[in-house]
Amino acid sequence: MIPGRLRRRVAPHASAAAAPRRLPTAWLGAALAVLFAAAATAGQPPRQLRVVSAGGTRTVPVHRVAGDEMVPLDELAAAVGGVLGPGGGERQVAVRLGSRVVRFDAGRSFVLVDRSTRVLRNPSLRRGGRWFVPLDFVARVLPDVLAGSRYDDRERVLAVAGEYPELEVEILPQPNATRVRLRTAPETPLHLEETPGQVTVVIGAPFLETDFLSEAPRDGVVDRVDLRRTGTGYRLRIRTGRNFGRIRQQRAPGQFDLDFLRAGTAVSSSGEVLRARPEGSDLAARPTRRRELRTIAIDPGHGGPDFGATGSRGVSEKDVALAVARALRDRLVEEYGFDLADVILTRSDDREVSLDDRTVAANAAGADLLLSIHLNASPSAGASGSVVYYLTPGAAARGRGAAARFVPWDQAQYEYLAASRALAEQIAIGLAALPLPSEGVAHAPLRVLSGAAMPAVQVELGYVTSPRDRERLRDPAFHEEAARALAAGIVRYRADAIRATGPGE
Repeated sequence: MIPGRLRRRVAPHASAAAAPRRLPTAWLGAALAVLFAAAATAGQPPRQLRVVSAGGTRTVPVHRVAGDEMVPLDELAAAVGGVLGPGGGERQVAVRLGSRVVRFDAGRSFVLVDRSTRVLRNPSLRRGGRWFVPLDFVARVLPDVLAGSRYDDRERVLAVAGEYPELEVEILPQPNATRVRLRTAPETPLHLEETPGQVTVVIGAPFLETDFLSEAPRDGVVDRVDLRRTGTGYRLRIRTGRNFGRIRQQRAPGQFDLDFLRAGTAVSSSGEVLRARPEGSDLAARPTRRRELRTIAIDPGHGGPDFGATGSRGVSEKDVALAVARALRDRLVEEYGFDLADVILTRSDDREVSLDDRTVAANAAGADLLLSIHLNASPSAGASGSVVYYLTPGAAARGRGAAARFVPWDQAQYEYLAASRALAEQIAIGLAALPLPSEGVAHAPLRVLSGAAMPAVQVELGYVTSPRDRERLRDPAFHEEAARALAAGIVRYRADAIRATGPGE
């Protein structure tokens, strides 16, 4: 059917023979105080406000006054270029910011901006001759008073009016790599640092206009990407996964591409799908040159906790798909002379594999063909038979054009659409020999096919919701029949490819 734990580490118990000595009460109290203080500050926002302007970066302390977060008004005014003065009354103070005047009243939760009243969460306070204003004054009022200013509450950064670089971060999955693309406008200095398990892009800008915070691809190559402000700049941290091999850089004006290659990927391999493409190319005008079929990738759908389509009497899509895949591998090796090492199963047992990892496995193996095996389901018990899908042409061609320099993941199948349709037709001919109706060939926007850098199809062998199909699908003899039909289709496609290209090519 078309697919739509953290382990806690427990410290061992101390043995009775190694019981710790009793600490004096005073020492114990001091230790607990330190621990509680650390717990209270862990994960808390910065205890200072940074004010960024064309003149540089200044810091303003954030204090706890009467239980509320406050900033000293004199330091805040100096940081934003304001002038502090009397406010017209004994309990008032004013700050002039260019042509605007902001007045504060001690003990009151509002400020007067020119003649407009703005309400704050907490009152302004005067302590020991100094004025303290609520931190939310910086977030709620200052960006309006200082036209063009921006405030980042997460990092507690106020950027006073000015031109700051814009940053765009994109995570672009590829068959054998994960691309992290950075665009800056205007162009901004970027510096790369590599440490075990992490790659960091240091961005030399005091403030950035960006919507990016973090993203977790968790594709085995890149685990997480997050943007953090440190000191007077930013650091984009890219944590690599267990399957990361190496990194490749590509720089252009205002753009920095980092390709995190999957372990074992050769830069020149066809699975990398980063090669240039002719501008203005069109599928109909550019037939695919078929390759010799040596390596076959078979993808048994679903697995593990993902049962796929299920029917009564113990018919499970994941089990039937795996049984047919194993039988197909045996037929290709025993009857048609394929080497066992060249017939790849994306899963050989009952385990869960993500859709992208299935395609990655086929690309990493340099497969010349991908066949994904599934079962179907329908609300109608009368729906019956097999169908072979190739990728919807519109899905593969999406975004193509003269401006595209590289082929991203979701366009990898574009080059192979003609060959995929031909493969689907040959597989459908083979399935027509089974004792089930054949619905022939269709196309659909299937994720498992979109990143395949080779001819690729998905087969639906029958409907688990059909009483007629279900009885056959649960029969091991039918699994062997289906495997022979699929193998025959593959071999016919291979013969057709040889005739089209010539045996010497």
